[in-house]
Amino acid sequence: MSAEGGKKVENDMRLYHGSKSGLTGTIAPVSRDVCDFGRGFYMGTESNDVIVGKIANDRMVVVLDWFFQGFISDIGLLESLQALNLGDQYCAKTAEACAHVRIVGEKSLSPNEREMLRVTSENQRKLAVRMVDRISLLHRRDGMSFQEIIERDTGRAWDEP
Repeated sequence: MSAEGGKKVENDMRLYHGSKSGLTGTIAPVSRDVCDFGRGFYMGTESNDVIVGKIANDRMVVVLDWFFQGFISDIGLLESLQALNLGDQYCAKTAEACAHVRIVGEKSLSPNEREMLRVTSENQRKLAVRMVDRISLLHRRDGMSFQEIIERDTGRAWDEP
């Protein structure tokens, strides 16, 4: 949904929502509070009612942690995040945004399909781990650490109050 000349214009976009138990009832922003953008109805690949951001995974969290701990530089961090290429996720945050979500199809997965997806996901995770480890080694001394960036931008030593 977008605003154009003061009126709302509908935009079609196909997104996917995965759930273990399927969808029942109306679409509503009722996910767990601990999700990336808080409570909402999450869909993957704009209005103020919808947040769009990169999908996070466990390797992305590790890479960010390495950066904040000083194990990799800003260049290593950026190249690692770009290499992960996680795609975008969408979160409908309000009842109004959820009201514009239309379910166009539903597919239950067989146990074999679920297992195939689990294996594929695990293989992709292993590949991501190897790729990020390689990038972090290549750029260990390139760029700046988190501490150096803070010191540069604040003009104070890291250990100064």
